[in-house]
Amino acid sequence: MRVNDLISGTLLIILAVAMMAYTTTFPPFPGQKYGPSLFPRLLGGAIVLCGMLLMLRGRKQLAAGQPLGFIDDAYRPARGWMSVMMIIGAIVFYIAFSGTLGFVVTAFILMLALLLWFNVKPLNAVIIAIVAVLAVDWFFGWMFRVPLPLGFLPNGPANMLMNLIRGAR
Repeated sequence: MRVNDLISGTLLIILAVAMMAYTTTFPPFPGQKYGPSLFPRLLGGAIVLCGMLLMLRGRKQLAAGQPLGFIDDAYRPARGWMSVMMIIGAIVFYIAFSGTLGFVVTAFILMLALLLWFNVKPLNAVIIAIVAVLAVDWFFGWMFRVPLPLGFLPNGPANMLMNLIRGAR
């Protein structure tokens, strides 16, 4: 069974608003304009926008005569359950191996495997995985100074890149 995107979008918005409301309980960082609530609020805002887009699509589906719940001919339960298991497996893999391999290597392996599982072309999957992992490493590891696991790498890629840029000045 598949539900109309109007229902999915509404649920996403409710969850995002609840998440953003919960961030009001986070303590501020002394001397900082932003604190630990910033990223969850930004993420919540993006989820609200995605929920609104789903709701718009759901309204179009209703206008086309599609019911709120229906059996989709293209629905393949086995692949759906396997996709859920892949996500859970990815989380377990990250927990088990990120300390040894480091964030960059572990995240690249996971991103590539998941992108390929979800039928992204191999070359596109490699490019997306590299760019996404380096962007996340830079954003969290360098900008927010989150101590990401380095594994066997002596220094994170974002730090190595910033050291190269600083040396060029």
